[in-house]
Amino acid sequence: MSNRLTEWRDRLQVTNRLHLNHAGVSPMSLTVADAIQTALLSQHQDGPLQQYISMFNTVSNVREMLASLIGVPSEYIGLTRNTSHAMSIIANGLRLPKGSEVVVASDEFPGIVYPWIPLESHGLQLVRIQSEGVTIDADDYINAFTERTKVVIVSWVHWCTGIKVDIDKIVCEAKKRGIIVICDTIQGVGSIPVDFIASDVEYIIGGSHKWLTCPSGLGYIAASPDMIRQLQPTNIGWNSVTNSLDLDNLRPGDIKTNASIVEEGNPSFLTIIGCQAALKELTDQGISLIGEQVVRLSSMLSLELQKREWNVRCAIQETGLVCAVPPKSVIRTAARLDSVGIDVAIRGGAIRISPHAYQTLDDIQKLLLHL
Repeated sequence: MSNRLTEWRDRLQVTNRLHLNHAGVSPMSLTVADAIQTALLSQHQDGPLQQYISMFNTVSNVREMLASLIGVPSEYIGLTRNTSHAMSIIANGLRLPKGSEVVVASDEFPGIVYPWIPLESHGLQLVRIQSEGVTIDADDYINAFTERTKVVIVSWVHWCTGIKVDIDKIVCEAKKRGIIVICDTIQGVGSIPVDFIASDVEYIIGGSHKWLTCPSGLGYIAASPDMIRQLQPTNIGWNSVTNSLDLDNLRPGDIKTNASIVEEGNPSFLTIIGCQAALKELTDQGISLIGEQVVRLSSMLSLELQKREWNVRCAIQETGLVCAVPPKSVIRTAARLDSVGIDVAIRGGAIRISPHAYQTLDDIQKLLLHL
């Protein structure tokens, strides 16, 4: 492990437990806790107005850091409350005509499916596809396309298999048919490198509290100004216009034309401050280095589990999610790990183990000792 990762580990490692559930929620580093505490004290000591104005610079910094991680220009980024909030803005903003089909995996994460369900009463049809193989792949999505398909929803990394979907293949076919691609990136960004500007995905969404090691309470939409203009605004407030701190007059003609239009009012400034500190720590490591370590750990874990006759759902590890079914009870195995201070998750009938780059092979060995 590099010196940088070792220093990061010292600030981020949970004290009393072995946390192997970064696909669920990440711990908050000491650096992040200090940044939030400093902001709270500053509001008391320096005055809330001074801090309030300066915090808008922090919002811009967070947008820029997210844009760099995702691989898009900073003006493509709009900050939301969470991933479901981002998806709700898109689902309600697209105003799809009656009879439109939206293709989504039958085992997709519920939070990005729920925003579409109320629209079924207005003539939208959710097409929930099953995998034709062991796990869902790009062809399963493409084979479900019809002349009525208007949108396809894809998780870049599947939340209960760990599969990384070939998003470029889906986008290529969708472009030919005029189908909009919405990609949930929450299980990949922060753990493996990506360049989504090259993929030409129309809408990218995600959240802060998993691999980005940020506090909970921040999501994002990444979309070009052209794609933002295709959304009927559903969340509009004083901060949805340019020069938003000029409050003397209503200026409906000055509505923002980039993704920051979704930031309709005051953001959660403490969350933003914590996220700025966390994203700086993360990016200081180098996302390529992080990706190499994450895949090294998950690959080693996958091989060891297979030796122990676990059924691993992803044959080749390209991500940090190792989802596998033990020879004996899933529930009892997870409970045993919890009892010895090891955090994992049960997802889709499997145990999901998700180490981050600041962790080591010794951490994996500690887990294996209890299996």
